[in-house]
Amino acid sequence: MAQKTVAEIPANPLLGDLRKRKRKLRVAAYRKGSDGEPEIVPEEAKIIRLITQNYLNSDSLRTIKETLESMGVPTATGNQNWSTEAIQRILQNEKYMGDVLLQKTYTADFMEGKVKKNNGELLFSYRWRLPQSN
Repeated sequence: MAQKTVAEIPANPLLGDLRKRKRKLRVAAYRKGSDGEPEIVPEEAKIIRLITQNYLNSDSLRTIKETLESMGVPTATGNQNWSTEAIQRILQNEKYMGDVLLQKTYTADFMEGKVKKNNGELLFSYRWRLPQSN
């Protein structure tokens, strides 16, 4: 069976919708700067620092959640109710620490679109940038 060319593959509206949503996702406290590089959003960075500092002060995720809600701080999606899972994701997000490991996954065969975990087949790219403090 011959492989279809890219032009012959029918457009998948669900795949296109997923790609649009992926492009709209962003990391809280960062935005795309005029040079195309990420830059810190000071108002949002204060919240990330508050979450991190409270966690380092041994506050539980539930206590941090209650603090944010009592302060009226909205989530990245504008919700007034925080989840402990959202706070945990923020605390575990490598981007807030200033370093990122790229190419953790790769597309082995672009025709099939299968994404594989990189177990050393490709070189990893590690980027470290000291987070700015305001």
